[in-house]
Amino acid sequence: MSTRTMLDRYQTSTSYLARILHRFSGFVLTVYVLVYIWQLGAVRRGGVEGFNATMAGYNTPFWKITHALVVALVVLHALTGLRVLFFEAGIGLKVQKASFWLSFVITVIIFVLLFIKVIGNLAA
Repeated sequence: MSTRTMLDRYQTSTSYLARILHRFSGFVLTVYVLVYIWQLGAVRRGGVEGFNATMAGYNTPFWKITHALVVALVVLHALTGLRVLFFEAGIGLKVQKASFWLSFVITVIIFVLLFIKVIGNLAA
């Protein structure tokens, strides 16, 4: 009888990494949306002054970079989610590793382009 668990078997595989990144991006996006909804409620309660103060706060470099990261996480989550849907339909099972790396590279490219745009806007 083998003492290897399912976790041990998949720990070093690309499929395991894809699952972990998909779950992580889903968790971070959920927390982000909840915080964003909470802040929108605070803006509504604060009236025009509260809205203006919140919008000024979102105009900082931290939030601009955070929004670029959130867009990248949405892309990563969507692409890895589509990858899972295709696999469940029996499509692309032989190219799992390549499909993960393709989705990861697309996400990194989008994030880098957004980051360059954000940094360019900060300098201007």
